[in-house]
Amino acid sequence: MGVRPLKLGHTRAANQAAPTCSTTQRFHATTMFLASIACPSFTARGGGGVLVVGSANVDLVAYAPRLPVSGETLAGLSFEQSPGGKGANQAVAAAKLGSDVRFVTQLGEDSMGEGSLANYRAAGINTTHIFSTSEAKTGVALITVNAESGDNTIVVCPGAAGLLDEAQLDAAADAFAQSSVLLTQLEVPP
Repeated sequence: MGVRPLKLGHTRAANQAAPTCSTTQRFHATTMFLASIACPSFTARGGGGVLVVGSANVDLVAYAPRLPVSGETLAGLSFEQSPGGKGANQAVAAAKLGSDVRFVTQLGEDSMGEGSLANYRAAGINTTHIFSTSEAKTGVALITVNAESGDNTIVVCPGAAGLLDEAQLDAAADAFAQSSVLLTQLEVPP
């Protein structure tokens, strides 16, 4: 069985505008598509499920007519706050595909952490090994998006997820043993 080329999407006329969607929407769609074709056996409930060890933060997204230059204050067009972090995005995408998902991360003991935890539970993610700490706030990503071109700048402050440690991974040993797939993103300490 050889590798066959995949046809992604459809072609559009040169004068037809590309559909607009946020970076987060593109990431979720791409992740779900790739997981469904690359690992079909992992997208159905059962079979051990998926363990995600990684980052969790809240995306704070400002849309502007252009990206500001250094030292400039620019009036934004709109703002949104949404769950984010590559680990959290992987966990939610796998759950939406029907996998049994366990997530190992750390959140701050703050309102953003509470909201994130509620979001993961609503998505059907096993949150047994989501730890919390008062030593740091829940991580955030400060994202500025050029509303016209989609270009962006991102500053990630990992916060509590950056404090995930070996003892917490040891405490999640049962999650490792019960899972068939391990997903990481290299965004939390080794």
